Amino acid sequence: MEHFTVYPNPNNGSFMIRGAQLVATGKLRITVTDVLGNIIAEDEAQITNGGVSKQVTINKNLPAGNYFIKAASKDNVWVFQFLKQ
Repeated sequence: MEHFTVYPNPNNGSFMIRGAQLVATGKLRITVTDVLGNIIAEDEAQITNGGVSKQVTINKNLPAGNYFIKAASKDNVWVFQFLKQ
């Protein structure tokens, strides 16, 4: 079963995204948004052997609160949430 983790969560704007047992291949497009859908950061990571790991850092001056991560491959989209302190 495909799964992702974001840690630490909550965090200070710097965190790791890790995916395992992914059926998807190729590039993973990572988009971080605020609760209004405004794009905060965008990045890419390569899925290798069914897994992906990417360190992400957003602007540390952004206000504390909930943010969303959308991870999209060619065939799948995953959305999860994290708390910036």
